[in-house]
Amino acid sequence: MSKLPSHYARRIEKARAEGSKTLTLVGHRYDSEARLDDFPLEIIELANLEILDISIHNISQIPDEISRLHNLVELNVSNNRLSELPKSIARLAKLRSLKAPGNDFEKIPGWLATLPELRELDLGWNGSLVFPDWLFRLDRINSLNLSGNHSLTDAKMGVLGVRPI
Repeated sequence: MSKLPSHYARRIEKARAEGSKTLTLVGHRYDSEARLDDFPLEIIELANLEILDISIHNISQIPDEISRLHNLVELNVSNNRLSELPKSIARLAKLRSLKAPGNDFEKIPGWLATLPELRELDLGWNGSLVFPDWLFRLDRINSLNLSGNHSLTDAKMGVLGVRPI
């Protein structure tokens, strides 16, 4: 595990001291020194956290301990290096929004269908992500972004009500 840069450590400590419901640790697109290589386990101690934005980093794995963030309603892990989402996220029963575009996913895990409150799902720009048919039948999803994925076929676009250009 790499050392947590001081500016991120201060934000996490401030969130802990104030009992914050929101934590934003967004990296910098053009400054690799401002990006994290590992998910900071210190975040797991923030029991009140409802919104976590840890986008634009080099994180390749989310720890299973994320399931301890029982109050999480929004998780943004956009533009990292994730190849999969851990099944432990399925235990986040209050999760309404999952934003994970710009990663390296190859498949969408079936447990996403079990998240009872999920309303917004963003899996855009993940290259050749394979879309299971059940994804297009989740009627509780109000916002679904799959743009920029090469494997989105014309037939599935039709199911979504989108016409090819």
